Amino acid sequence: AAAFALARRRLSLLVPEGEWGWLERGDVVTLSHARLGIADRVALVEALEWGSDGMLGIRLALIEDPVRDRHTAG
Repeated sequence: AAAFALARRRLSLLVPEGEWGWLERGDVVTLSHARLGIADRVALVEALEWGSDGMLGIRLALIEDPVRDRHTAG
């Protein structure tokens, strides 16, 4: 329900199919990515695209949690 009721950002990643090919559309995952400043964010797998080069394109919807993701001013 949170995936549709709360704010969300979309993120596309290109990853090796051999490591991530087990994912399915609709899976709920936890994502951390140091370069993007993302830590332990809940995401919904929206789309998967297999390439002929062994890479997998993944489109994720990052699900906002207002309490966890609150930004403090100051």
